[in-house]
Amino acid sequence: MRAVPRPKRNVTQVSVHVPEAWEDEIEKLANAMSVPGIAVTKADVMRRALRLGLDALGKKHKP
Repeated sequence: MRAVPRPKRNVTQVSVHVPEAWEDEIEKLANAMSVPGIAVTKADVMRRALRLGLDALGKKHKP
């Protein structure tokens, strides 16, 4: 698995409310995605999920 890229510049902060039940799932994914020397955070999981979701939606609904 390749490392989750962390934004370095040209970023904006976004606040999102998610169901409490998702927090455990996000934490489990972060732990599963982590490898020795590369800790994946909950924020990394959320960024990756958002990117994959945007890619999927973009294919389905060509802007």
